[in-house]
Amino acid sequence: MTARLECAWFLKLTRVIAVWQDRWARQLLVTTAVLLAAFALSLFTAAQAAASSTDRVSSLIVQYEPGRVPNDSLPLLGSSKVTGSARQMLRLGPALGNNMWRVDFTKPVTRTVALRVAQQLADHRFIVFAEIDEPVGAFRSESQNAQPAPTASG
Repeated sequence: MTARLECAWFLKLTRVIAVWQDRWARQLLVTTAVLLAAFALSLFTAAQAAASSTDRVSSLIVQYEPGRVPNDSLPLLGSSKVTGSARQMLRLGPALGNNMWRVDFTKPVTRTVALRVAQQLADHRFIVFAEIDEPVGAFRSESQNAQPAPTASG
């Protein structure tokens, strides 16, 4: 008789554990699915934001030759080389140091227009380089003025 009670008690206990495992497994599965969906959505949103942010450009970085800096009489050196309506859209931004200045567009322009303006600015004799202002991690230089970084020779 004792063996039957122990066996019945053991069977009841295994059923309770099985039910508990089913509920726990279901809850874990649902939680995992929700977390994966949220992660996928965040990746998709980040990719969309990155794609839309690279479509339009709002500023350039320009480096002037030493001793040549914008002043009141010439607020934006090199703007005389820029053709079309983009010339009126250029505004001198803050000094970045090392003879570099940010040049802002009054409204964002396409990447093609920004590259053309950068090339035209770089053609000025007092400008060392002009490039699109973008994060270094996303650097993709498409202008003809891009020069490789100097390498240390042994």
